[in-house]
Amino acid sequence: MSNFNKKAVFADVLLILVALIWGGGFVVIKDSLSAMTPLFLMAIRFDLAAIVLGVIFYRQMKQMTMDDLKPGIAIGLFLFIAFAVQNVGLNETTASANAFLTATNVVFVPFLVWFYRRQAPKLSVFIASGMTLAGVGLMTLNENLAMGRGDVLSLIGAFFFAVHIIFVDKYAKERSPMVLTFIQIAAAGIFMTLSAFIIEPVPEVISSKVWIGLVYQVLLGTVVCYGLQNSAQKHTSSSHTSIILSLEAFFATVMAVIFLKEQLTLPMIAGSFLIFASILLVEIKPTAQSEQSAVDTAPNLD
Repeated sequence: MSNFNKKAVFADVLLILVALIWGGGFVVIKDSLSAMTPLFLMAIRFDLAAIVLGVIFYRQMKQMTMDDLKPGIAIGLFLFIAFAVQNVGLNETTASANAFLTATNVVFVPFLVWFYRRQAPKLSVFIASGMTLAGVGLMTLNENLAMGRGDVLSLIGAFFFAVHIIFVDKYAKERSPMVLTFIQIAAAGIFMTLSAFIIEPVPEVISSKVWIGLVYQVLLGTVVCYGLQNSAQKHTSSSHTSIILSLEAFFATVMAVIFLKEQLTLPMIAGSFLIFASILLVEIKPTAQSEQSAVDTAPNLD
């Protein structure tokens, strides 16, 4: 096996681990949201994660330059929007639905690339989009054929996660993974903290359940996962990253059934299958050109 292939396989292993940890994160966050508001929960998570990153990787942080700040802050902004919207949505829907709706970010990626390149996606992308819409409908529409607020917010969050993936892909290959991770986590934490104090009531006490969840989210879900993702994306494409990270929806559903005792109906199972099948249809055999398109067409912030 060539050195290049070894790096690619190792990158896949890292991304699968990220998907597993993030899948468990849906369950942990859902449980924590019963004791704390979404924005303050995320604010504490990202602020603590930035502090931990700064301490652990202090030497790498000294390599930070002004050229790193602009893209890092932009990536952090999209990360903030994605997580803020997603977690407000998670507070109003199930962990399994939120996970699969978040996974639709894979279908958004080719359309974002289309926006910048003015080049239409492949026919399979349009077919996958129809499958995704059908899957979302099966998972979320009630007897009045209306979507719940939490499900709508989950889809909006998925769009901004797609934007985040494209920006990470654009800049991860040019910069230190740890420096980029620190800047985006710190920026997201600042945005989240400001928003929390403006929008939500300040929590008077933080329960032990929330602190346990925060340990998982900070050390594993944030510090470890974003470091692994940025490292892995130095050796793979945004489309390949998207399909592997979409496994978090599967892991989240399994753990939600086991730990949260969520009930899966036949329409939800069918909808989940359609969404996952659409993800495979979009990304299972990306061409070299489509893999590179997100890198070449993301707006340059340098």
